Formats: sequence, C-alpha cells, structure tokens
Amino acid sequence: MQPTAFFILAGAACSLASPAVIARQDTSEKASPVQFELFSQYAQAAYCQDLFNTVAGSVVCTDHKGPVCANFQGTVTVKEFSNDAFDTIAGYVAVNPTKKHIVVAFKGTDPMSLVDVKSDLAKNLVSAADLFPACGRCTTHNGFKKAFSSVKDALEQTLKTELAKTGQESYRVVVTGHSLGGAVATIAGAYLRTRGIACDLYTYGSPRVGNQEFADMVTKDVNFSARITNGNDIVTAVPYGSLFQLGFYAHTFPEYWYKAGLLGTSQGYQGVVTKCNTREECAGPTCGKASIPNVVALSTCNVSHHVNYIDPAVLPCKDVRKPKSDDPRDAPITDEEFRKFLEEQENEEGDQKRE
Repeated sequence: MQPTAFFILAGAACSLASPAVIARQDTSEKASPVQFELFSQYAQAAYCQDLFNTVAGSVVCTDHKGPVCANFQGTVTVKEFSNDAFDTIAGYVAVNPTKKHIVVAFKGTDPMSLVDVKSDLAKNLVSAADLFPACGRCTTHNGFKKAFSSVKDALEQTLKTELAKTGQESYRVVVTGHSLGGAVATIAGAYLRTRGIACDLYTYGSPRVGNQEFADMVTKDVNFSARITNGNDIVTAVPYGSLFQLGFYAHTFPEYWYKAGLLGTSQGYQGVVTKCNTREECAGPTCGKASIPNVVALSTCNVSHHVNYIDPAVLPCKDVRKPKSDDPRDAPITDEEFRKFLEEQENEEGDQKRE
C-alpha cells in the first residue's frame, strides 16, 4: 500500500464522545499524558525519511535544537521498512536503551490528497483468520491487512532477536502509528500478541480497522491499548461499511478523546481527556449512528485535526512530510472536498443497490 492510500469511505459517522470527562490522566501510568506524548513522537518520527529507507542504524531523533531528543537518547533503528510498492507499509523498529523499550512505528498518510483517498476505495473487509486462527469470524480492511502482511515475518523475527539479547529480555515492546500507520499498528499489535510477544498499543487518528469481532479481540486483550483522538478528527470516522460492502467496521477501545484539541490554546496531552470504554459510551446524537447521512454526521469533523497530534515546533526531524509537489492532485484535501466526496460515494452506493 502506498502511504497515501488508507481507507474506504462509506456510511461514515464522526466518533465524537459523550461520557463523563476524566481530568488530566487515567489512573494507569501507561495512560498518562507523558506516555501519550512520548509515543506520538515515535509515531511522527515514522515520517522521517531516514527512518524508512531500509538501512538500519539510523538515529531516531535528529533535530537536536528542540526538546524532543531528550526522550530518544541512544535510540537507533534495528529494522526499517520501505513502501516502494503498493500494499506495503513504511516504518521502523527502534531500541531505546535509556527507557528500556523497543518501539515499532508505522508511517501514516502523506498528505491527505483527494486523489489518494480515491485510490483506495476498492479495499473491502476480508477474512483475517489466517492471521488470527482463534478468531475465525475476524475480518479486517483488505489494504491494511496486505500492508501488515508485507512486513509480518521480518517484524516478528526482529523483535524476537532483540528480546533475546542480553539485557533486553525484559524490555517493553510498544507498537504505534498515526493515521494509516495507526491502522496497521492495530493489526500488528494484535498479531504479535498471538505470537507470544506482549506489547502495548498506542494509535493516533486511526480509522476503523476491522469488524466487531476483530475490535472485540483487540479490546479484550490484557495488554494495554489506547486509541487517541484529537478533537473532531475526520479520519477516525471512517470507514463504516454497509451491508452492500458485506460488513460493518467497528472501533477498538478504549478511546481517549481530546475534545478541545491538542494544539492551539489547549494544554496538549496534559489537557482534559475523555475516556470511552465502549461504543455505547461514545455514541451520541451527532455521532456514532449509521443512520445519520454522511454529510450531516461529518459536518462537525475536519481534516486539520487529523494532522495535529504533535506540535510542529517539536518534531523529531525536519523532513517529516514529503517534499511539496507542483502537481495539483497532491494538494491537501479540504473539509469541503472530503464531505463532497463522501456524498458522491453514498449516492453511488444507493444507485448500485437499486440496480
């Protein structure tokens, strides 16, 4: 999969939360603002071009003028994945000897152009029983599954090799990613757990990944998982699916929702966060309802919240986004274009049902 092709857009409804708010942080250290911010930095580092050129040994944080590199002392990649073909994924595996953890980070979407959204529409739910034999009814997004499968064996072997090294046997393993990277990270984390590799999962702005059975499997696992949503991030509202597409998508939980947003006048990850443990907790009159027309449901969502999970002033490197292109098709998609496109997809689906 190319890094810019990442979701099916059909029957979407923005997943804004409405349960009680928890102040500052959860009771778990793993659900703390410090941890959320730390692994968001790893997720953003996956966009750094030197970290997915397949040459291991790269320093994860190179922008030493900022405060971020203090979190990455001695951290280098031990494996890198490139996305030089369709249905592949870029990313890296890095070891941090100071914090004693090993991080798998997958690269996300670059940037959200309309042509890239359209390029992935053929990706439907497919069986994931080959990845998860104990969950025979689990299905996942075809493109996300293919992307993970392209690195599956190398990833597992790399982690087992690193965990077998003297002094690293008890290192914590964390899987993370933003956008498309978050979707692939969700499948990767679930798979690694079935292979005897205990790992925690932090995703940022992740779309839905699979059906209800898959979501339940991830949610019920004893290892820590956090799906983090920034404000009215439009990408977290898709895909939804329909009977015409032979299945519905479902989100994993818990979700940690920063209603006020992570940048601007807010406190960033230190701000007030709402925790949702179930779909019912997150469903409200303006979200989570499949019957709500796409354009109406998404009127409160926006694209800008999707790209703002980390302050651009504290990025781990200077080459986080791909070089600007003069091709107008590479222009970032606007909220209006996104909603118009969803409306077109809904109309097309209605026409196909009537045929």
